[in-house]
Amino acid sequence: MGVAEDNPEAERLYRRLGYRPTGIIDVSEYDWITPEGAVRHETERDHLLIKDLSTTMERAR
Repeated sequence: MGVAEDNPEAERLYRRLGYRPTGIIDVSEYDWITPEGAVRHETERDHLLIKDLSTTMERAR
């Protein structure tokens, strides 16, 4: 799961749901065009989280 650095509320939610930080930060860069035709460059930094699904799958059986 990736959660943006500028969204700590989402990270708190995912951590309450059992996700744990991996220590990996994913960086994505891209360009986009505004409705006015201007080109914008964006850089997004996401913390990658992981969840062990084995206990969830065992409970579902």
